[in-house]
Amino acid sequence: MNTIAQRKNGAALVVVALSMVAASLIGAAILMKATGARYERVQFGVANRAYYLAESGLSYVRARSDAEFDYPPMHVGHPPITNVFANGDWFIVTAFRTNIQVVTTNAGVTNFASSLHTIGQSIGVARPGSGLEARRRIFFDMVVKGHTISNFPGDAGSPMTGNPSKPDYNDDMYNETGFSKVEIKDTGPSQGIAVVPKVEKGPSEGRLALNWTADATLSNALTYVYQARDRLLSYDVQTKLAYFPNVPASHWMMGLSFRLHENAQEYGLSFFHSETNAAAVDKLDENAPWVLSLDAPFNALRGSNFYVVLWYRSAPGATLHLINSHRLPTGYLYLDKGDYELGYYHTLLLQLDEVYVDASRSNRENRIVAYLATTNQNPIWPNYHTTNAVWQENAANFPAPIAWDQNPYSPATGNATTSIDVRITSGDFLSVKNAEIGIHLFYDRNSNNENFLRDFAIRFDSYGSPYGGSQIQW
Repeated sequence: MNTIAQRKNGAALVVVALSMVAASLIGAAILMKATGARYERVQFGVANRAYYLAESGLSYVRARSDAEFDYPPMHVGHPPITNVFANGDWFIVTAFRTNIQVVTTNAGVTNFASSLHTIGQSIGVARPGSGLEARRRIFFDMVVKGHTISNFPGDAGSPMTGNPSKPDYNDDMYNETGFSKVEIKDTGPSQGIAVVPKVEKGPSEGRLALNWTADATLSNALTYVYQARDRLLSYDVQTKLAYFPNVPASHWMMGLSFRLHENAQEYGLSFFHSETNAAAVDKLDENAPWVLSLDAPFNALRGSNFYVVLWYRSAPGATLHLINSHRLPTGYLYLDKGDYELGYYHTLLLQLDEVYVDASRSNRENRIVAYLATTNQNPIWPNYHTTNAVWQENAANFPAPIAWDQNPYSPATGNATTSIDVRITSGDFLSVKNAEIGIHLFYDRNSNNENFLRDFAIRFDSYGSPYGGSQIQW
């Protein structure tokens, strides 16, 4: 009897011990999950703090520019200035003034607008040296105090004799193709300063492609984030676009290019409109040959409606393949003389995540999500002042991703919000050095293709946190 009782007691002890182990494992799992969630919230807050530290560097430059006539020094600028705060956080900022080239009415003669711009960059570092360290970088470009785009002195202090309201666009951060001209323009009191690219007649398409290899800072940033993420290149990019409606276009597509390769392989996220009436279709082969390259799903969208589209092309002049589309609601349009037109400066925001899909880490896929906001939700930034660009974490401006009108067209896969495609990846990014990111414009003729571009920003993923990375704003 005693032996049987002892066995029962022993079994009970085993059950108790196993229960205690199970309870401890469950408790540890809950603690790990709670700790992980808290870590993400802390990391997000630290990354935001790093951004605001970078903004402090910009504020430093702006304040000194307002107070000192010759700050920063012309061309040479000043060495990096570091400011360390009491809690150990810091920012480091550089800045210099630069000229803008202006073509005068005298044929072949150019002048420079001295000291019109202050160009610089600022890096903010929060919790330096700790496991939660976060770094954010911003580039900035602002008009020097007391100057406007249409009223600035020449080199000798005399007014410009040409057309100072339309200075030539001269930026080595982009490669330009297909444009007859790219200039900076004052679009009026309500819209302010914008970059205006004009498409050549004939091909009727043009691009501004990021020339990152020509800029040491950009090259270092992209090389770092690519290597830190095990040769995966993920980023968010956004811009605002508009076109001149006084002579409305019948066929146009404009937006962001990504995975942009030298052989013109690219994805595009665009505003799109193409009419089908007889007048609009006339001479498409001459004025808008790209419309003839639309595939069947694309052609199904042609008519009186306006869309956001996601597409792919494999080579110059090749078929434009629709991946997904979203019909724009009337809140993005306005009625002008009985016809609807696209409103000014709506925000297109692309979220691109690249991942490996096999254990050998040799096959990749792009996970593509898009966001859209009206100008009222995400207003234009003040002229020539970089501000905190609003990204998709801001639910007030971007409450949800675009819900596409269909699942992705083959061979892309995915669902109503995420399109997955494997045709162009970043596997050869450092060896081939493709442009990767750009702005594209497709039009039907050059008599009505005055386009406005502004508020272009990129945010790269970096090692350690999905909320970190380098941020670049123009």
